[in-house]
Amino acid sequence: MLYQNLTLTRWVMPAILFLFSLSLTGCTNSPLGSNEISGGNRQITGKVVITDHPSAEDAFVWLEGFNVGTRTDAEGKFTLALPAPQNQNSQGGINGIFKLYAYVANYALDIATTVIKEGEFVYSKEDIGAKGELKRHLFLAKKFEVDIVVFPPTFNCIPDPLLNLPNFTQVTLSLKSISGDPVTAILRKPGQIYAEKFYLKNIETREIYLQTAFKTGSDFRNEIQVSEIPHSETYNFELSRVETDSTTILPPGDYELFPYFLVVDEAVPVELIESIGDNVESPDGEFFKIPAKRSGAPLHILCENSDNQASKFNPDRSIHN
Repeated sequence: MLYQNLTLTRWVMPAILFLFSLSLTGCTNSPLGSNEISGGNRQITGKVVITDHPSAEDAFVWLEGFNVGTRTDAEGKFTLALPAPQNQNSQGGINGIFKLYAYVANYALDIATTVIKEGEFVYSKEDIGAKGELKRHLFLAKKFEVDIVVFPPTFNCIPDPLLNLPNFTQVTLSLKSISGDPVTAILRKPGQIYAEKFYLKNIETREIYLQTAFKTGSDFRNEIQVSEIPHSETYNFELSRVETDSTTILPPGDYELFPYFLVVDEAVPVELIESIGDNVESPDGEFFKIPAKRSGAPLHILCENSDNQASKFNPDRSIHN
């Protein structure tokens, strides 16, 4: 009997210790400690590089099929996360191959490919590495350029014949394709044949004001086919034309002047633009939410009359930035 008990102890005790060691190993993969169990592979990271610009900040990165997007930081880096599988569809997770887009309006898209199974990224597949990182940077090359010139760069918002200060200025836009392929640009929305919307950003306060300028010449097309040969348009910018009942006050000071424009690109999904925000393609909407590398022209505004009394100009409206 004693021999039997000793034999049982010799076999049972190692088995108990082995099972106990397995339970400890399982604890290291608990929902509290393991991303593989608790969060799964629902997150990827990467970097966007703009080929002719030192910063890729604010580029928009968007994943088709899920309508999720994010913006890049000052170094061009981003993190994009999927919603929980139970929030993706009634089956508890989407399966398939999906494109990841990097977007800046006046640059060509770059696209990566991802594989998703049961609502999570499959690492080490297609363009995603073993740790959820993109295997390569997303490079954006400029395809469309807008130059803007204001002359004279200083003017007075009050017409006063006793002062030798202009109360208007001319704005010249020059548009051209950089990529070598024709680019379609929209400068005016339908119905705005003679007018173009411009944005005045106050250098000091960063507030943005919307203002209308009036086109000269006889070419009033809303859409322009732009090639490598620059296309130029000139506008008269007269602040004195503004309605006097506006409640927004534009203070004198230093500004940057930006034009309204859209780049037509059939490769950009409609859902991508819609995910940026509501009404972003309207000049009166949230146009500045569209990521673009914009170059503004300097403009200094004075509001003085011959009595040396400063006044203020009322723009079309203010856009809080």
